[in-house]
Parts: sequence; structure tokens; C-alpha cells
Amino acid sequence: MRDLTTEAASETKPASPSIGLKIGYSTGNISVAVCIALQGIALFYFNQIAGVPAHLVSIALGIIVFIDALWDPLIGQWSDRTQSRLGRRHPFLYVGMILVPIAIYVRWHPPTGWSDMALMGYILATGLFMNLSTSLFDVPSAAMGPELVSDYHDRTVLMGYRFLFQMIGMALASVLIYGVFLRPTAKQPVGQLNAEAYGPLSIAIAIVAVLAMATAALSTRRRAATFYRAPAASPGLAVQARQIIATLKNRNFGVAMLASAFIGVGGGVQAGLALYLSTYFWEFTSTQILMVMMASIAAAPVAFLIAPILGRRFGKRRACMGTLLAGGMILGAPIFLRLMNVLPPNGAPMLLPIVFSAYSVGAVLNLCSNIMVSSMVADLVEDVQVRTGRRSEGLILSADLLPQKIFAAFSVVVPGLVLTWIGFPKGARPGEVSPEIISNLGWTYMPLMLFFYLASVVTWNWFRIDEDQHAINLERVAAG
Repeated sequence: MRDLTTEAASETKPASPSIGLKIGYSTGNISVAVCIALQGIALFYFNQIAGVPAHLVSIALGIIVFIDALWDPLIGQWSDRTQSRLGRRHPFLYVGMILVPIAIYVRWHPPTGWSDMALMGYILATGLFMNLSTSLFDVPSAAMGPELVSDYHDRTVLMGYRFLFQMIGMALASVLIYGVFLRPTAKQPVGQLNAEAYGPLSIAIAIVAVLAMATAALSTRRRAATFYRAPAASPGLAVQARQIIATLKNRNFGVAMLASAFIGVGGGVQAGLALYLSTYFWEFTSTQILMVMMASIAAAPVAFLIAPILGRRFGKRRACMGTLLAGGMILGAPIFLRLMNVLPPNGAPMLLPIVFSAYSVGAVLNLCSNIMVSSMVADLVEDVQVRTGRRSEGLILSADLLPQKIFAAFSVVVPGLVLTWIGFPKGARPGEVSPEIISNLGWTYMPLMLFFYLASVVTWNWFRIDEDQHAINLERVAAG
């Protein structure tokens, strides 16, 4: 067996973090959430406000996804090997904290008078800068989770905290987007079409992100002294490349990456078309959109409480598969019922409560599955360590961030292609888009989202780390 202790100052089981430490650490996910929320309206902004054709935005974001998928594991590996008096992770947290607000400002203040191709290049360049900046914080931050908690079920609790604060971030972002900056005015009754509001909105989001990142970094600063330390001798690039390949060859890691990618694309389709569906399919006002968003966000405390219970009762894998499948079906149900002419017409008093209820239940189930996914990915750390002799939290936890990155990017890529394919007009106003296009939007959205959700459910069936296997891995790590 390989020497499992060469990269650790100690292989003793870490003490369970206090509630205060869990909260402080998880606060960093607020920054993740507000950046995702801002990216979720990027297609609408660059297409409907900036006037860039949807397919050009999609191409730019597709390139960003490809490059982003390459540097996340590299950043994770870099942080795994970093030696500093601040520990392996914190130097990256501080750099990301500086770069993220700069990237947000630049991305959401595009130049005027440029051609479509020039603006496409701007979207590409600023998107790469934005994603790189967030990766420098998000990857090392996520990598601290397995170091804070090693217990199989306590990890689910910690991931519950992370998703709880992520939804708090979504709530803050939703209030800022729909309740403050994009609210209807006398000058612009459709708040989403207020071009002047997006710049100030981005500044507000940047401030929230920086405060959340600073809280997470400072809260975990002292605990970092007890984390694992990288070996004094840093291997060459060729050796590191072989180490990355050895980690990526882990079967369970491959399953987690593929299943997470499916979740990310399905969620991205949902998020990227959400504002189009709310504005044109349901013809909700910005106030009603905020109410629906808050319904989904209010589900976070419920998921926080029941996800650990489901994990203990059914096991993480089965709980993940069941909640993911049920959540996808419930979220797609209102679209299907409207297309079948079962739901009340737009503007009817009962329509909003029906959509509100479906989104609330679907959000609880989706959040439960997300918590399970993060907890299962954290369990990969010891599984890989047993097989390779190395702790590679940063590299492995890039799999946990993969759905979030794909979520943010594909919220523009796939929906942009969908909108181009169905011929959705630029500068459209609610109630003025042809019924045929609206119907095509619904019939394209619903099966596309459900396909990716189902693909993820099927893929998780091959994940093989359960509570017993995790206990065996911890014993082998402790034994060296």
C-alpha cells in the first residue's frame, strides 16, 4: 500500500467544526450564489438589452466553458501543492476576493457602438476573466470542506450549511435584481428592459460577493493551521501531470464528474430560460417573478433539515437519485400543464399560486439532491487517497464546482441556441410574441431539461462509495 501520510502533518481525525465555524465557512457560498444569479440573466441582457444575437453569445460562452473546464482542476492541483504560512487555500481566497469585483464591473459595463462580432469578443474576454477570478476563490474554498469534516453523515450536514447560505445568496440577489434595480418604473413598466439598471446592479452584486468571501476567509483562517500540509518537495510538471491523470482515473470520480455535468446542463437550461418563461410564457411582472424566486429560496431551510435525514435513511446515492428525479418532474409539470391547456390563462388569480407551489416543492427536492452530491464528492477525497497516497481535495472538489460552472455558462449557451432555433425576436414585449413561438419555447424547454436530469439520475447509479466503504477508507488512511 502507498504511504498515505506523506502529505499530512497529521492523519488524526479532525474535530467536528463548531456551528459558528460551519456558518462562517459556508458564508462564502453567498458569493457563489450572487455571481450565478447575475450570470443567469446574462443571456437576457446581452441579447435583449445589448442587442447581440443569441447564437453569438452562445458561441462565446461555449468557448468559456471549454477553457474553464481545463483550469479548474489545475487551480485545484495548484492549491493542493501550495506551501505558505497562510496554508494551502487562503492565498487563493484573498486573490479571488480582489479580482472578482473587478471582473464583475468590467463584464457588466460593455462598450457602446461596437459591432456584434466585437461585442462577442468582449463577452468572451470578460467571461474568461470572470470565471477565472471566481475559480481562484471557489475551488480552494470548496476544497476546505473535506478537511473540516471527515465523518460520513456530518459532511452532509456541512454541505447543507453551504447550500443554505447559497440560497440566502440567491435571495439577496433576487431582491437586488427584481425588487430593487429591475423593478417597474413609470418610465419603464417592464423592469427587465431597463438598460440603465444593469450597471448599478452589478456593483451591488460585487459588494455582496466581496463581503461574503472576506467572511469565509477570515472565519477559517485559524482552523487552516490544522489542515494538511503539502510536501516540502514539489514535484515537476511531468510528475504532477501523471498525478492528475491518476486521480482522474478513479472510477467513482468519473461517475461524479459526468453526473454533475448532466445536473449542471439541466439546471443551466432551467436558469437561462427562466426569465424568458416568466416574462413571456407566464407574462409575470417583475414583482411576481420575485415572488416565485423567493418561493424557491424559501425551500432552503426545509432542504437543510431533511437532506441529512434522507441521507441516513436511504443512503446518499439513493436519496440523491430519488430527489433529483422527483424535483425535475415537478418543476416541469406547470409547463406541461399549460401546454395541454389545463392551467388557467395568464393573468388569472390562481396561476401564480400554482406555479409558486410547484417551484417550492421542486426546489426542496433539487436542493436535497445538490446537498447529497456535494457530500458524495467530498467522500472521494479518502477514496482517492487510499489508491494514490495523496490528498487532492482541490483537484477532486473541482468536480463539485463543475455543475455550478456549467450551470452559469450553459444558462446562456443552450438557451441561446434554443431561442435562435425557435426564432425568438429581440426587443420583444410581453404579450406581443406569437403564440406559436411561445408554445415552441415550452415544448423545447421541458423535455430538454428532463433529459439531462434523467441522465444524471442514471449515471449516479454507478457511484459505489457508501457509508461502509467510507469507513474502510478512513481506517486505511489512518493505518497508513
